[in-house]
Parts: sequence; structure tokens; C-alpha cells
Amino acid sequence: MRVSLVLLLIFVVGAPCAFAEEEAPAGKSGFTNNATGLGPTSVPAALLEADEPKQPLIRFAAFDRALKPWFDWKGRLAKRHGFQFGLDWHGLYNRFDQAPVEDEAAGGVFRLYGDWTLLNRCQPGCEGSLVWKVEYRDTLGTDLAPQDLGFANGYAGIPGTFFGDFGWALTNLYWKQRFAGGRAAVVIGQVDATDYLDVVGIGNPFTWFSNLSILVNPAMVLPNQGLGAAATWRFQNNLYVVAGVADANALPTRDGFQTFVSGETFKHVELGWSCPGIQHFLKNIHVVLWHQDALSELAVPEAWGWAVSGITTWGRDRFVGAFRVGWSSDAAPISERHASVLLGHHVRTRGDIVGLGLAWDDVWGQAQEDQISTELFWRLVVAENIQLTPSLQWLRNPAFDPTQREIWSLGLRVRLTL
Repeated sequence: MRVSLVLLLIFVVGAPCAFAEEEAPAGKSGFTNNATGLGPTSVPAALLEADEPKQPLIRFAAFDRALKPWFDWKGRLAKRHGFQFGLDWHGLYNRFDQAPVEDEAAGGVFRLYGDWTLLNRCQPGCEGSLVWKVEYRDTLGTDLAPQDLGFANGYAGIPGTFFGDFGWALTNLYWKQRFAGGRAAVVIGQVDATDYLDVVGIGNPFTWFSNLSILVNPAMVLPNQGLGAAATWRFQNNLYVVAGVADANALPTRDGFQTFVSGETFKHVELGWSCPGIQHFLKNIHVVLWHQDALSELAVPEAWGWAVSGITTWGRDRFVGAFRVGWSSDAAPISERHASVLLGHHVRTRGDIVGLGLAWDDVWGQAQEDQISTELFWRLVVAENIQLTPSLQWLRNPAFDPTQREIWSLGLRVRLTL
């Protein structure tokens, strides 16, 4: 394990930070990149990704012409008033080949989100903006949501991340402020810690993998969306640091002021090396230390741990590889120890993506063999604003059901953006 980590460190840090490439075409609405320091699941990154022109399998010229006034109007709002917004809908269907409780689940997620730059009369790199996101998550004709299908059938994990059923919720409402020419930034408000903590550039459940054990590190406590704050500083030599605090009892459907009064919080610090600019989350290696207070209402003990993650690209950024390892001190996360490897390939420029992920977890309190999770997917850009992603997951040794040896899961994800 130590030799592998050293080789990966050399591979990531030794990768060049820039290469000669054709300039990307302007976005459909011409949105500004406000995603500095924020990962692919954040609102600013989602706005930029959805605005980027794609190369669809089928070009519906009439449909594209009909939508052009909509994107032009959004572009005028962004240029004149600094108001960038988007909306999308995602659907996911998962089916297990064998399940003692329920063998299928379907869910949908509707999101309306935006980034409103209110402080921009300053030198570049000192902008301030209000970031917001409203979501509706629900099942689609099944008893279970995809987020609950794994636990209901003995698998210690989530095969359909983010596809829950809590209804309407305000999941983001925070102020983002940049300083020092963009080298420093602060976020405070209703945040999602996974937007800036232990991020690799392919950890987006709406565009890449769906399985939580492959997307994130389940040996780390990751609080739900709620009150929190974080700050980042980038040094001149490609080193950076991120530190923050969040509501350890967070739920997106309630406020978290009582938690901060009682002192039950999640704290983290991350030190890393990365390439600057848009390659920050694509050529990056970092170490995270975290601590969570004991949660009295849930009878969860105090916990702390560490994690190491890295990612790099090659072949003019057509290929991407990432890894994660982590350890936790107590049973608050899913796993005591975790390791995973992720691989991806852009089949066509700004088009289809094929991904393969493998995760190993030593699940807390389970005496049987360690749990293995794998996922293979192919994201197809069917039309400019429509994506289909079939996937296949193989879940070995479900930790909460020793009678099962393996579960095969077929999935289909749909994505519509406007």
C-alpha cells in the first residue's frame, strides 16, 4: 500500500500542469467561471458544466433553435446583472438481481440554482456572490428511493447517491467571497461540505459515478447540507490549504443554529498540491484530517480520521485516474478503512464518458469478508441538453447481510438541463 501511494504521488505531482489545446467554445449563455476552489457538485461548477456546448449523438437543429432565445436571455442577465442561473432534472432507476426486501428503486431530483455576483466593483479576484439552490427529491413509482435501496438489502452503502425523497429543501444559500486576487476565498451559510472537502474532479453523481463508496470516502464523516463555513488559501508554489466547520447534525430540511449552540460540529483541514485554475481538481493530491463531536441525540460517539486522495489526467485530458484511501477512529462513518480507484475516458471531446470504479471497505462491526463495490458506466450525450447513463454495479459481500455473496445492479440515469 505504501509503495502504491508513493508511485501515485510521483505520478500526480509529476504530471504537467498545462498542455497546448484548442480553446473551448464559448458557452451557450456565456457564463463566467465562478467555481474557483469549488468542486464539480457545487452550484458555480454546475452552471459552467451545463452551459458548455456538447457534441451530441443526434443534432436536433429545430430543438436547438427553439432553445436559443432562452440561453441568450440567461446570458443577458449574467452580463448586465451578474445573475447566472440554471435548472435541471435527473432521474435514476436501479434494479438488483436479487434482494430480500425490494429489488428496484426509482427517484427524481429537480434543481433550480444560481450564482448572483453582488460585489464586483473591485480588482479581479475580489468578487463576492450569493449562491443558492432549491431542490425537490422524490421517488418515481417505487416504494424505495435509490438512496435507500442498498441499506434495505444488506449493502453498506448507497448505489444511487443524492436520489432521496425528502421533498422540497433549500440545500444551498451561502456567501462566497474571494480575496487576494483570487488566491483566497471564504464561504459561509447553508453549505454542502462535499463542494470543497476532499474533492476530485470526477466526483459528481449526476455526470459520473452513482455509487457513494466510489464517489467519496466512506471512512470520512460527511455532513448533510447545513450551516457551515470554510476558507481556502493558495500559495505561490501550487500548495493550498482548506479549513472549515459544519453542522454535524445537518439536515437540508431544517436550520442548524441549535447544533452550534450545543457544540456538535464537524471540523476539517486539508493540505494539498494542485495545478492552478481549471485543473485544480483534475491534477491534485491532498491529505485531510477531520474530527466530529459526539452526537447526543443520535448516540453517535466522537470520531476522527484521515484521508488521502489524488487525481491526474493524461492524453490531452481525455483520460483521468483517481484514488482515495482513508481511516476512521470510530463507527460514525460507514467504514473503518477504505481504498478506491477510479478511471475515466472522454470518448469524444465534450461528449461521451466511460468510467470504471472499484472500492474496498472494511465496514465497522462486520466480521465477514470486506465489502467490494464496482461500477461501470457510459454517459451518452444524446442531445445538447439530454444525457443518458446506463450503468452496471457489482457489490461483493454486502456487509449487513452475510447470507448474500454478491449483488448485481443495473441502472439508468437521465439528465435534462436548461
